[in-house]
Amino acid sequence: QMLLYCPRFRDPQKAAMPSNQAEAEAISPGLNPLPANSDELALDIETPSGEVLAIDHPDLTRQLRAAAGQDHALTLLHSDRAMTDCRPISLFSLQTAKQLGVTIPLQVLARAQKVIK
Repeated sequence: QMLLYCPRFRDPQKAAMPSNQAEAEAISPGLNPLPANSDELALDIETPSGEVLAIDHPDLTRQLRAAAGQDHALTLLHSDRAMTDCRPISLFSLQTAKQLGVTIPLQVLARAQKVIK
């Protein structure tokens, strides 16, 4: 059901070319680049009903919690830097893994673990 929620940048042009892009590119290679301003990377989510909500809107959190069910925890994390593989868990369903296996010519392995609250 979460695949029915479609994220999009509020301002795709600013997200693609942040106002501090030139300054970030001028930093020596190997150093952490400057992140774009948060308002330039604002994210909205279109719900299955067509409603568009900010990523941090309480109604969006309520809808996602209701869809996930009471057995699951839901937390929104924010960072000005990429969080790719920096946390011990990523939200990735078995259904997504199976669909990726159908879509791409690679075998996709998935392992599920029970989350203890």
